[in-house]
Amino acid sequence: MARKRTQKTLARQLALDYFAKPFWFRSWRRRLTWGLFAVALVWLGFLAARGDQRVYSAGPTALSHRTIESDCAKCHATFDSTPDAKCLACHPDQTAPHDKGQTTTPECASCHVEHRGRGDLATVATFADRACTHCHADLRTHDGPPKKVVAHIASFDSDHPEFRALSPDVSDRTKIRLNHATHLHLSKDDPKLKPLADKLPMTCQACHHPDEAGRHFQPITFEQSCQDGCHSLTFDERTPDLTAPHEPLDVVRGFLQRHYSSIAKDSRSIKEKDAATWVSKEVEKAEVFLWEARCKQCHDLTAAERPDAPKSVVPTNANGQRKRWLAEPDLDPRTRQPLGWLTRASFDHSAHRAVRCDACHAKAVDSKKTEDVLLPGIASCRSCHKADEGARTQCSECHLYHDRSAYQKRGGTLGLGFEEFKDRAGDLRR
Repeated sequence: MARKRTQKTLARQLALDYFAKPFWFRSWRRRLTWGLFAVALVWLGFLAARGDQRVYSAGPTALSHRTIESDCAKCHATFDSTPDAKCLACHPDQTAPHDKGQTTTPECASCHVEHRGRGDLATVATFADRACTHCHADLRTHDGPPKKVVAHIASFDSDHPEFRALSPDVSDRTKIRLNHATHLHLSKDDPKLKPLADKLPMTCQACHHPDEAGRHFQPITFEQSCQDGCHSLTFDERTPDLTAPHEPLDVVRGFLQRHYSSIAKDSRSIKEKDAATWVSKEVEKAEVFLWEARCKQCHDLTAAERPDAPKSVVPTNANGQRKRWLAEPDLDPRTRQPLGWLTRASFDHSAHRAVRCDACHAKAVDSKKTEDVLLPGIASCRSCHKADEGARTQCSECHLYHDRSAYQKRGGTLGLGFEEFKDRAGDLRR
């Protein structure tokens, strides 16, 4: 007969005091727990003896702070956010306000968020737009709404204004006559341009040369961009390899006088009593030739007050309207060509080197006036810089918060913690 199994009979088979009996797994687990706890205490004690506080860190510091990573007190007074006083102890040149009209000044740590990895603490990827739009979405100054800047900018995609340099009242006041269209449409099939066939068709790179960093372009100079094989300043067919200097007219006249005086002195056919007259005529002839065949292509001259005084060059764009800007662009002292049109933003040409010049500077191909400002409009930027699907659109991609002109150049207040640095040399090499 089969045994009848019920819940009661099954329950009687269980040892209800099992928890009170010793078990090897529980005892080893207890020993392991206390052992690991002891190891942790020893480890923390060892780090404390070394003065290394990185165990309490929320993550790696930025590269610029790696040398003080093991000393939390360098930045933290408590476990709260870093106070501005700690930042300004090393960066005293950051006390200048962002703008004299701003109503509030954010804390350093609200933008420069630490312990996010080994990147640069000031890179564009570090900052969120809210650090800027917190104020600029509804900008207020001590005197109320701003009068010279747009008061409501919440994003690059939707409400960023057009670049100020493209305002109708702005023109390029470079004091030479330049026609981009003429240069960019020269053809190597033109018989008159046969000596220049190897340089045609011209490209932007023929005249515009990047600086060492590749971010910007060097100022256009006659010697580097114009004179080489194209616009020669030869003045006498008897000396085809000699060129006049591209300098103020009094310097050119002095050069010509010295040149022809040297010829007269060495010539047997020119009598000493006639030398001065001959030199004067040759200088005048060379000046007229240089002006008619060379200088007049780009420059205008004024009549001299005295017949024997050198003429002077005047700006071809002397009537160009003055820019009503918050800040004037830096100008080349000789030609007054702007060294950069964006006075409140930065632009890196090297980051855009894969893009054709005329893809952005489309107006340059047909520009016939020096006054034309050939800066691309914001629509060109937005064709690539799109939120969620294109290049980055953060405010900090182009704009800076701090005034870098106030940056301390040298002679800081900090010393070298040599012993500390020496102890951590191995860590820094990792």
